[in-house]
Amino acid sequence: MLGVPLIGTVRLSAATARVCAALGALLESGVSVSGALAHSARAAGDAEISARIRAARESIVAGQGMARALGAERALTPTAVRLVRAGEETGQLPAMLWHAAKLEGEQAERHLKNAVRLLEPALIIVFGGMVALVAAALLQAIYSVRAT
Repeated sequence: MLGVPLIGTVRLSAATARVCAALGALLESGVSVSGALAHSARAAGDAEISARIRAARESIVAGQGMARALGAERALTPTAVRLVRAGEETGQLPAMLWHAAKLEGEQAERHLKNAVRLLEPALIIVFGGMVALVAAALLQAIYSVRAT
């Protein structure tokens, strides 16, 4: 489902927002990176994203950088990965994770609103077509009963 154009984008953005918020809170409170990644994987709310974060966690435990591992596994959006990289380089990782969570949450909400804006006219057209079919069926039934 992550490959579907609109649905996948919304799911990835929303999961990234949840993961970054959880990871930022855990790191800010002093939890180790390994433990924080394990717990934030559960916060993703998406089995595929959780699996990707756990795979990235294994790479991080082996010594790879957090941004590089998360980017290689495509566990987070590219924007969040860039912010994680900036946080690693500046020593402000929890703050950058909070910022990424905020940005990705807004992005998911924006995508969802756009999807609803596209869906509303489509539903109106579909239901209008169904009403037209029912009306046509009723008219056909009335005209077939009428004597000529």
